[in-house]
Amino acid sequence: MIEKIMENGFNALSAYMYLFALGSFGLFLLASVVNAMSRRRPFDIEEIRKFFVTSLAYMLVFALLDYFLI
Repeated sequence: MIEKIMENGFNALSAYMYLFALGSFGLFLLASVVNAMSRRRPFDIEEIRKFFVTSLAYMLVFALLDYFLI
């Protein structure tokens, strides 16, 4: 029973982290296009990139936990 709960929990966390990473990647692409088209730089791409890489790192941690614990 504990394995079933852990499996569902890690799947839910992985799904949420995937959505966050996908959303931040979309924001990164949108900000890059807007920055390229405008004369000034309205978006700080570095902060969006940090958020994206952090989301990917959490996805990696949850994937490794899922692989080794279940």
